[in-house]
Amino acid sequence: RFPLDQKGIGFDRHIVIEHNPRYYLFFLLGLKQKSRANLTSQETYVLDQVWPERGSSSYRWLPREQTFTLEMIEEDQEDTLPLRILALESKVALQSERIESQMTRNEQSIEALQQTVINSLDRFERVLQGGTPGARSLKDGTVSAAE
Repeated sequence: RFPLDQKGIGFDRHIVIEHNPRYYLFFLLGLKQKSRANLTSQETYVLDQVWPERGSSSYRWLPREQTFTLEMIEEDQEDTLPLRILALESKVALQSERIESQMTRNEQSIEALQQTVINSLDRFERVLQGGTPGARSLKDGTVSAAE
């Protein structure tokens, strides 16, 4: 974790970009759905590690203390452009997730507000119909007192 925070894009961003647990989950689900004949050799290896015919599961196939970010730094410390691009990509990914989450919350709030307005208009229309002779309907966009 320390090298990523010091030299790389930061551990949290590293997890989101390079080792997002959701990506591993989708990968494993995809392996289970594919025919064994259609698997690549790497996919077969992982399938045999996670769901062996005998013995217990092994998770040695998961990367551990390895990252493309640190490899790039070690290979070429002079050229920082790829690292900056990766850092920007991670920032964009994080912001995108935040925006998507905020949009979902906004949509839920708007739906709740719409329902509240509809319920209020329905109650108001019932009051007008029951207690005010000659009141026009709210549905045609006008509201007036008795003429």
